[in-house]
Amino acid sequence: MNCGSLYMKKYFKSLLPTAIGLAVGLLSLTANAEFNLDKYRVVLDDSERRTDLKVYNTSDDFNSIRVQVVDMQMNENGEIVPAEDYAYSAKKMVRIGPRMAKNITPHTYQKFRVRARSGQEPGEFRTHILIEELLPPYEGEAKGMVIRPNLRMIIPVFIQRGKVDVSVTAADFDFSPTDNTLSFALKRQGNGSAFGNIVIENTQGDVVYRKHNIGIYRELEQRLFSVTLPPEVNSVDNFVFKFLEPDSEKMIFQQSF
Repeated sequence: MNCGSLYMKKYFKSLLPTAIGLAVGLLSLTANAEFNLDKYRVVLDDSERRTDLKVYNTSDDFNSIRVQVVDMQMNENGEIVPAEDYAYSAKKMVRIGPRMAKNITPHTYQKFRVRARSGQEPGEFRTHILIEELLPPYEGEAKGMVIRPNLRMIIPVFIQRGKVDVSVTAADFDFSPTDNTLSFALKRQGNGSAFGNIVIENTQGDVVYRKHNIGIYRELEQRLFSVTLPPEVNSVDNFVFKFLEPDSEKMIFQQSF
């Protein structure tokens, strides 16, 4: 797969809120969230250098929100963890305003402007926006320690400069019939991140495994996977591995293993 910046931009924008597990995997989101977002990733490039992020107050009370820019990186197991010296950081390229919104009216939204500064080096760079609910002063009468969790969400911001080329392959397949576990690695090359849907088919063409919106960020040469196949699978000889575009499911690559 060789793709320029517009091609990769289509990948990013096709991923719906179901991709939150990829970008915000380290956070626990509750069903009674007090705010929500209109997008779960931001992509800016040479042709589109600014956008708005809408934060919706879904509660019946006034709500205050603070936003910050933080760097994070993906490890080979797909976990996203804080990073201090991230090699492809876009932190200095991103401007957000306002940084704080107080007393957002219930069931309305606040717009935060996200803008990319100009840069010279081609490729993809990334940082993350931390959106945090600010709790009002506690008015109870508790005599001991009071724990009041506040909701936080983190979404990635991708800045693409010039041509972004990415290629992906799969390798190192290893099947354990004891627990029906298939291990493999997705290998990435190029100056950007790769996204796609994984589909594994048996020799009859039946789908035995599917996973949507898999990402391999630029900092990784490979991402490792261990998936459980149906119990009736006792061999994976000549099974087919497919990596498809997230939106259209157009073939990126496929191979037998």
